[in-house]
Amino acid sequence: MGFLWGFLATTLVGVYAHKKRSLDPSGIAAAMVVGVLIWGFAGAYAYAILMFFFFSSSLINLFDKDKTPSYRNAWQVFANAGVATLMAIAYGLTEMEVYFALFIASIGVSACDTWSSEIGKRSKKAPYHVFTFKQMPAGLSGAVSVKGLVAAALASVIFGLFAWLVIDHWMLIALVALFSFLGSLIDSMLGVVQVKYQHAHTQVLTEKVSSDTVYHSGLRWLDNNGVNFLANVMTVLLMSVFIF
Repeated sequence: MGFLWGFLATTLVGVYAHKKRSLDPSGIAAAMVVGVLIWGFAGAYAYAILMFFFFSSSLINLFDKDKTPSYRNAWQVFANAGVATLMAIAYGLTEMEVYFALFIASIGVSACDTWSSEIGKRSKKAPYHVFTFKQMPAGLSGAVSVKGLVAAALASVIFGLFAWLVIDHWMLIALVALFSFLGSLIDSMLGVVQVKYQHAHTQVLTEKVSSDTVYHSGLRWLDNNGVNFLANVMTVLLMSVFIF
């Protein structure tokens, strides 16, 4: 029955997301897979956590007057929720509480990173390089800001509360909050080696490839989606070391 509820709920969410230009057809298909599997294997509460991430991120974007709506594709959906889906499946098959904790932390990583990026870019000060702490141009991965860090910390506390409502072990609850936040820092660290391009005429650096850009630095195969996915994988693996 859970799979059916997941299908019905995600269908409605998909229609809403398409109207708001948040998901393209491939993104909707990916969201259907993610939503059905998470509700089917981990239940309605797990699905509600996923929806909190989706709608809170959408709400933050509403306050960005300069943002141009853009459809997210399947790769973007799986990059942010693919690992969490696997943890939900593991929980459903084993009923082990640790997998539910890893599920919450995985969604928490994506939420902390999104909140940090979206709120941090509204800062009036230029962000700081995550390793050298030198100021760098806004809009490039590999940087952090005070506002962004505060936003990530707030999101991590919220996801720790989500864990507290259903998990009995304080260590697991603390690890969910801690690694949700650390995951966003790992994302920033990986962003340092993310591929970057340069506009041929303006010389401005960007992370979006186009006919007007040329390769500048970073790993050619590592884009923002790849960074999000790897940060999620690394966070879950590191958290697992403290659990198992």
